[in-house]
Amino acid sequence: MREEGLPEAARHGVWAGETAVLDRTGREIPVHQVILAHRNDAGQIDFFSTIMRDISAARQQAAAL
Repeated sequence: MREEGLPEAARHGVWAGETAVLDRTGREIPVHQVILAHRNDAGQIDFFSTIMRDISAARQQAAAL
């Protein structure tokens, strides 16, 4: 995310892709993620926001086919 997602969102305003997050036990959870860069009136980035969707079930179904 730091190497690809944030720089891409900073350049283009948005980045979307698949990545993984860790749950409390350290297990990887595959997610589809969107990162948005929010800019102020001067065009500088004020903050980033993100939306993630767990895609574990979709991955399991695809593997079962």
